[in-house]
Amino acid sequence: MPTNLKPRILQVPLQEVMTLRHEVLWPDQPRLFSSVDGDDGAFHFGIVLDHCDGQLAGAASLFANGDICQLRKFAIRPTFQRQRLGSVLLEHIILFAKNHRFLTMFCDARTTATGFYEKHGMTLSGDMFVKHGECYRRMCLKL
Repeated sequence: MPTNLKPRILQVPLQEVMTLRHEVLWPDQPRLFSSVDGDDGAFHFGIVLDHCDGQLAGAASLFANGDICQLRKFAIRPTFQRQRLGSVLLEHIILFAKNHRFLTMFCDARTTATGFYEKHGMTLSGDMFVKHGECYRRMCLKL
C-alpha cells in the first residue's frame, strides 16, 4: 500500500454504505437496488483515507445469523482499487467476526473477485450461479 494512504476503518451508518454501494456496484440501477433485507441490523464498515475529507474509499456489510455471518456488498471505489485497501478492510472484518465468536463467514463473490477472497483464506463452495446478470460463487471461511 502506498505510504501516503493512511486508512482508518470505522463502523458507519447504513446511509453512507448505501451511497458507496450504489455508486460502485450498481450505478445503472435505482439506489434502492443496492439495499439488502436485514440492512438495519447489520454491521456496516467503511474505510476512510485521511487525505480524502472523510469520504469512504470502500465499504462492506456483515450480516449475523447465529454463529454464521455473511459478508455482503463489498465495494472499493475504482480510484482506490489495487492499493490493498480491500485487503485491509477484509482483514479487519475477519478479525471482527472472530472477536464476535462467529464460527463461519461466507460471501457470494462475483467470479471476477474469487482470487481476492482466496488470498484471505476463503474457499469455493458450490457451483457458479447468476444473479442480476453477474456470475457468482459462494466463498466460505472457517473462523
